[in-house]
Amino acid sequence: MNIAPAAGPRRHAPLIAFLAVLAGVVLFLYQRNHGLMPSVFADEWYYSRMSRLAPHAEALVPSYLYIWLFGASKACGAGFLECVRAGNLLFLAGATPFVYLTARRYASAPWAGALALFSLLSPLNLYSAYFMPETTYYFGFCVLSWVALTRGGWHWAAQGALAGLVVGLMSLVKVHALFLLPGVCLFLAYCAFQRGGRWLLPAAGAMLVTAGAALGAKFGLGYLLVDQAGLSLWGPFYGRAATTATTSMLDQVLPALTSAKGHLIVLALLFALPLAVLGHLLCTRVLRRADDPLGQLALYTLLTLGAAAAVTIMYTASLAMFGVEELMRLHLRYYSFGFPLLWTVAAAAAAADQRAPVLRWILALGLCAVLHQLWTDLPLYRLLMVDGPDIAGIDLAHPGTMALVVLQAALLLGWAAGVRAAPLLFVFVALPASLAAGQSSIGLELAKMRTPAPGDLAGPAVRQHVPAAELPKLTIAGDNPQVLMRAQFAIDHPDTQILQLPPGGAPLTREQLPKDLSWMLMLGPNHLPPELELVTNGPGYRLVRLAAPGGASAVAAAPARSPH
Repeated sequence: MNIAPAAGPRRHAPLIAFLAVLAGVVLFLYQRNHGLMPSVFADEWYYSRMSRLAPHAEALVPSYLYIWLFGASKACGAGFLECVRAGNLLFLAGATPFVYLTARRYASAPWAGALALFSLLSPLNLYSAYFMPETTYYFGFCVLSWVALTRGGWHWAAQGALAGLVVGLMSLVKVHALFLLPGVCLFLAYCAFQRGGRWLLPAAGAMLVTAGAALGAKFGLGYLLVDQAGLSLWGPFYGRAATTATTSMLDQVLPALTSAKGHLIVLALLFALPLAVLGHLLCTRVLRRADDPLGQLALYTLLTLGAAAAVTIMYTASLAMFGVEELMRLHLRYYSFGFPLLWTVAAAAAAADQRAPVLRWILALGLCAVLHQLWTDLPLYRLLMVDGPDIAGIDLAHPGTMALVVLQAALLLGWAAGVRAAPLLFVFVALPASLAAGQSSIGLELAKMRTPAPGDLAGPAVRQHVPAAELPKLTIAGDNPQVLMRAQFAIDHPDTQILQLPPGGAPLTREQLPKDLSWMLMLGPNHLPPELELVTNGPGYRLVRLAAPGGASAVAAAPARSPH
């Protein structure tokens, strides 16, 4: 009997099953995100305003490609936020093949497939629920890593041009990509060095081509999108911050060390074994002249992930002047896009030869010491979900956290002792455990976003009672800037204004009322002058008319009623 026709479907069955699982994960994430209220302010309001409501050339940050792409959500009308979330998921899912193809160079197909699946399940998928560019930027970085790590067989000029183009496009999503450019240039020069022969000219050429392509893409496409505004390197917000900085680099050393300590502890908790393997590869592989994929992976991870982490630490240190709370925040989201590289390092270690045992023990024991500091030092830091969903839900008193720490330490010691199963156990036990803990915390966080806040409820009321032409004459008053911007998001007009009140809920006097505006949305318990006309109110908000048309008498404004 001829069974050849059945061989094809059986051969492709694993691929079909894998794609079905990925599709199921994407569907789960879509349903999870659907119907959520916005929650990250000021970011979501600013990106919504820049993308949909205001001229793109007036954007505060030079994310011109992102705001152009997601400006298309205007076509979705009132459902624009759901369209934005669907777009986020497309970029998140689109990165998965590049994660697989990059990992496949260093590991077998099952390992690479597992890492690709984990990339969809990683806590980074939280950002698919927000009107923010994180998943778009992540997609760009995955493409960049594929170009840098797997296209070494191309001519150096072609590889450098494509890598530079990707960096340039990424910088029009988040300007932070410019900090990756020096590392990418150095990496491509290193690849030329590893190929041997007369390497100096190709190395210099690769750096020049990469930098030229990146800057050409940034300024060229920026100019096409927003004319002269696209020729700014940093944009209005970051450019102003750079020119008005009041602290010296020396003043930031101690704050930077404080921030770096927190990041190191967190990374050790999540990726102790990959960090040890990375350090080992950097010391034993990078300076080898022979073309060595593992050395390339280690150096690329250090240059890109290290650059992003260093910028994060210095940025946090620059905020120390605003108080210890800002200094102690751990902004993992500024470099968590590179975490799949650390997973790939761990997977690659399974096939790496055993060498430099003393170095292995030094690295393992050093990271075990960092893990020991977890119990005393991590509680000093602020772990916010929007900053780092990978770690925000960690409860040091929970038995699961204790088990994870013990597992990470055991894997370190096993790897140092030459146990080849250690990388396998990290990828298929420790990593899924940390991802599951992150997803559990994310689920609890997103559940809170299903209940409308006063600002969410006030938006439709304002649009119902205030004519569109008079929305620029509306001020939103309250003592919490995030609550005020939440109302701006719900009202969905670019020119609404904010009246920031001191905390405490003190009564508003006539003198405090804006003179040239006609409407006020009060988001707070503050009593208002009795002559103001109350138009409508609801849970936590009151809409009053400041200037009654035709001099009509005003009605006393009652306090906001409690929700029923």
